[in-house]
Amino acid sequence: MDTNEHEINAFLQPWENNYKPEDIDLIKKAYHLAEEAHKKQFRESGEPYFAHCLAVASMLAEMRMDCYSICAGILHDVVEDTVIAPHLITGEFPSPIPELIDGVTKITKISFRSDAEKQGENLRRMIIAMSKDIRVIIIKLCDRLHNMRTLGYLPANKRQAISKETLEIFAPLANRLGMMRIRAELEDLAMSYIHPEEYKDLVEKTRHRAPIRESIIDRTRDILLEEFKKDNITAKIEGRTKHIYSIYRKMLRQKITFEEIYDLTAMRVITDTVGQCYGIMGIIHSLWHPIPDRIKDFIATPKENQYQSLHTTVIGLDGEMVEIQIRTPEMHRIAEEGIAAHWKYKEGIHGERDVDKRLHWLRQVIEWIKDIRNPHEFVNALKEDVLADTVFCFTPKGDIFEMPRGATPLDFAYHIHTEVGNACVGARVNKKYVALKTTLNHGDVVEIITSKTAHPSRDWLELVQTTRARNKIKHYLKTREFDNHVRMGRDQLQKALRARGLSLTSDEVNAQLEAILKNCKVNTIEELFFEIGFGSLISQEVALKFIHPSSPQPRKKKARSSKKPGIIVEGIPDPVVRFSNCCNPIAGDPVEGFITRGRGISVHKSDCPALNRLRADSSRIVRVMWDTDNLPGRTVNVLVVARDRTGLLKDIASCISHMNIDVTESHTKTIPQKNRAQIRFTLIIYEIAELTKLLKEIKKIPGVISISRTVRSR
Repeated sequence: MDTNEHEINAFLQPWENNYKPEDIDLIKKAYHLAEEAHKKQFRESGEPYFAHCLAVASMLAEMRMDCYSICAGILHDVVEDTVIAPHLITGEFPSPIPELIDGVTKITKISFRSDAEKQGENLRRMIIAMSKDIRVIIIKLCDRLHNMRTLGYLPANKRQAISKETLEIFAPLANRLGMMRIRAELEDLAMSYIHPEEYKDLVEKTRHRAPIRESIIDRTRDILLEEFKKDNITAKIEGRTKHIYSIYRKMLRQKITFEEIYDLTAMRVITDTVGQCYGIMGIIHSLWHPIPDRIKDFIATPKENQYQSLHTTVIGLDGEMVEIQIRTPEMHRIAEEGIAAHWKYKEGIHGERDVDKRLHWLRQVIEWIKDIRNPHEFVNALKEDVLADTVFCFTPKGDIFEMPRGATPLDFAYHIHTEVGNACVGARVNKKYVALKTTLNHGDVVEIITSKTAHPSRDWLELVQTTRARNKIKHYLKTREFDNHVRMGRDQLQKALRARGLSLTSDEVNAQLEAILKNCKVNTIEELFFEIGFGSLISQEVALKFIHPSSPQPRKKKARSSKKPGIIVEGIPDPVVRFSNCCNPIAGDPVEGFITRGRGISVHKSDCPALNRLRADSSRIVRVMWDTDNLPGRTVNVLVVARDRTGLLKDIASCISHMNIDVTESHTKTIPQKNRAQIRFTLIIYEIAELTKLLKEIKKIPGVISISRTVRSR
């Protein structure tokens, strides 16, 4: 191939000495193939597409990733965007290069900007790809970072969508993998597109304060270096700029202005040994007054992603608060590059033990994939339990655990072990007894008190914030009460079927049973009974599926016909009537009619905003009234907001069933961080009195906060 050798050497020169000659040959081979495959392709910016591939590979090389990762970085878009077939890559390059490319390709195809069900499935696919080889997500993060750096060439709507996805998914993943430098840049770039005005304002304000900050850093550095000489300590001291998004997030979390942030001045001290790290902290505290709750020892107790450093904040020169991190060169590389730092090619070590520690959270997610069937719940679990802000808490023995912000002692108990959670009877935080619903703070020492006779109860679901703990409690309750729930579910379904002239033993039901089980995502009829009894499924909805599996239809109390629509129009004996969707009137609502052009008479509630506009043409307004002998069944949407608990859906469904009202649809959305559930029902209602009574009865159900009739029908 006619490739300029000078360009290849320029690409390799910064890091070529880190790799063996045979691996450099493999990287060159990937270079040639990708350059040829992408030679007629250009990015939105106008630059050759191949430049993007080299940028991704260069990032990986700077992190000293192995040569296989660099080759995969060069080739990561070849299969997806060119005519090169996967089998050609497999034939030309050794394992694991083809597998890495395949994993990155699968993640690239994933869209996280779809509805909840698709988003949940896409997140599962990404987590599974990561679990097979974590290098896949490292390559993808480098790919995403370079794309974010060049995002300005895309249309505004795409910039917004990609930035939102970056902030919600990829930046938190980088954080989880300990890749702080990439996380910070991803967050700042995403914020610049999502909140451009706030971003520009903070950039300007930090720039304006920079001279004061730099002066303090320079003077502090001089003082420290002088003191270090006295103790024969060698160290490198550098100023550290807090990234814009972290400042913005702190302002939102603490509800303060930029001017109220007093710890923008930050420094980092890098020294040779762990002993010198502690010695340096002692020197700093002898010079300036430390703030006690800002002293953190992540050397003795590393974070879950194996981050290590000493942190302290002191009242420094001119009364300015100064944050200082103290670490060794190796700790610094791990802090900046995270899990990528463990692919030390030169030493031939892959840091398997450290990698295993860093991926403990990933193994937890793989467990959740098995346990969580609801896609929306899985998305919430990942964003709120895995990718959310965290606090670090300790056991009395000094073990450190990373918990989602807002977690409680009961969450902490389940985080330690399921059996510890199930046997929990109380907790002490910082040696004081606290309620199990107490919110944990950074640095808390948590002691869980257990008893062999203890076991979870339904009330515990209101004491936890994490999906992990909630699922463990639900699993225990389901297992303990399985037979009872099966019996209750069977009775409820039998009752619902009888209301439609069917029976569990009827031929009509048996003929459709297999399809219905598949539709309800269960394997056996016993599981179906259990889900109904537990409240995960509504018996009326399941019964409707037996009658019409593909499109459930409500019962018909009274037949509707074009001749008798349930509305009497004054002066018109046989009107053509339709009910307006904007206000969705039901029998008993005060109504008026509007003569449309070619579509008969549109019936509106008297207080409908749309009708108020139509009244401008008063000649087309007609008087209408309900035909009490021929009331039509109308679909009505109802929204219930309640505290999330086991059996909530079952209790509401039972109330609806007791009033002999049909449910044609239901949708449940949970908000774990607020312990809230939003349930939307579509009902068949024949008159307003029926609906009013139902709303009152549902409002009496324990945990229900509000219930309302929504305006627009589905």
